[in-house]
Amino acid sequence: MFPYSRPMIMRRVVRCSVLAFWLIAFFCAPCNSEVLVVFRYDDYSATSPIEVDRSVINAFASRRMALTVGVIPYVCEGDIHDPMPQKTLSMDGEKAALLRASVRNGTVDAAVHGYSHQNRLRSPVGHFTEFAGLSIEHQRRRMAEAKSEVERLAGGLVETFIPPWDSFDKQTLRAAEAEGFRCFSASAAGPDMRRTRLRTVPVTTGLIGVRNAIEEARRQHNGRPIVGVLFHYYELRESGDARAVMSLEDFERLLEWISGQREVQVVTISRLLDQAVDLSPSRWAANAPVAWVPPLLRTLIQSSDSSGVWREQTEASRARLAVIGFGAFLYLAAFLAGFLSAWAVRRRLPALRGVVIAGSLLTSAFIFLRAAYYWCLGANSMLFLAALAGIVVGSAALHLTKRQGVAF
Repeated sequence: MFPYSRPMIMRRVVRCSVLAFWLIAFFCAPCNSEVLVVFRYDDYSATSPIEVDRSVINAFASRRMALTVGVIPYVCEGDIHDPMPQKTLSMDGEKAALLRASVRNGTVDAAVHGYSHQNRLRSPVGHFTEFAGLSIEHQRRRMAEAKSEVERLAGGLVETFIPPWDSFDKQTLRAAEAEGFRCFSASAAGPDMRRTRLRTVPVTTGLIGVRNAIEEARRQHNGRPIVGVLFHYYELRESGDARAVMSLEDFERLLEWISGQREVQVVTISRLLDQAVDLSPSRWAANAPVAWVPPLLRTLIQSSDSSGVWREQTEASRARLAVIGFGAFLYLAAFLAGFLSAWAVRRRLPALRGVVIAGSLLTSAFIFLRAAYYWCLGANSMLFLAALAGIVVGSAALHLTKRQGVAF
């Protein structure tokens, strides 16, 4: 006779099933993400204050951390925003010795940050670039000279190029690739990088947003999200610059906090290039902000460009798809709102119909002229244009239906 009753067998089956489910969930659940933090210290040059430069490097060295330093080999003597011809200053003496020693002991990973970091555009206001718009031959020549000088100063191979002001074009990418750079580091918002063989490590946040970015990255389900931190000497109060956001003491506290975080690793760009980390153009494309979607909506959906995190490709693609979907809905809603407003004017204030159409067309012309001047058509302006298009289309449709005798 079988020693167990049917109810007892069922209870044991249920218990074993629950235990098996718990074990599977425990061993097969995705691991917490390992957050990779890259500090990029730009504008190290003959004119940057050596006391601040040394303090920043020592802050990393004392915690056995490393950072990537964007070196300007021939910085212009005056205002970097002034496109008028200027003398350039090369780096030698104590500043060069500090760089070479820091590279030798592993604290600094040197990168090329332009040639002179001097703006070459006289207009429009607010847009600066050193390379964009130049021929590929001119760009290659400047890159080759800059790379050779930075390698001389650092005493080793330099494989990362950082365009000043994160401003570049397709010729810049081709020139960097031709001159032997392996990595191109800029912001995620820029020209399409999907057709280049260069690997990319973008910056995603500044000093103020580091903590929030790391916390956001730790909420990723899996993979190795990257937090790229961009900062300059003038952001530290000891530089005496009005743009400073924190003191060196606060900066060291920030590094101390990061060093105490589990599953957070501070690495350099060169270290990432040597690890099995996805730095491909396809990951860049998945994380690139959807320019035609208003920033507020991107922030609400927590897309990569608003959270300060460079996500793994799968997660970034999902977030990007959500942004595109909601963005398309928002544009459709704006168009319909304009269309319905034209209908309301037609019913309530028919005498103003011509004024509304003329005002919509003039406003659209103003937006396009402003975009042409600033070389940029913002997402908010595009959304407004969608509403204006709805007004014009709605007014035209009502006029046609009225001529054909269709009553609304």
